[in-house]
Amino acid sequence: MPSSLRPYSKPVLCCADLIAYLQRKGLAVDDTAFAAKIISTYSYYRIKGYALALRDCRDPVKPFFPGSRFEDIFELMAFDKALRLHALEAIMH
Repeated sequence: MPSSLRPYSKPVLCCADLIAYLQRKGLAVDDTAFAAKIISTYSYYRIKGYALALRDCRDPVKPFFPGSRFEDIFELMAFDKALRLHALEAIMH
């Protein structure tokens, strides 16, 4: 039976390459060591979900709004985590 799966053709990128990719798209990364630690801890794809709030889809070359920073994405992640913990605590009591 022939397989319907296609081979994955995109190359695997290291943290430094992912950070450079985000910078090319217009995201400011002030502390690349911090960004690499966050990407390696949480994964690029989880971070990408939080980055959607900072994207302007009208510009395909630099889709991030001017002034968007990697730290803004991390702050959104931290806020979401705190909110989930507070909600869970309220539900459990």
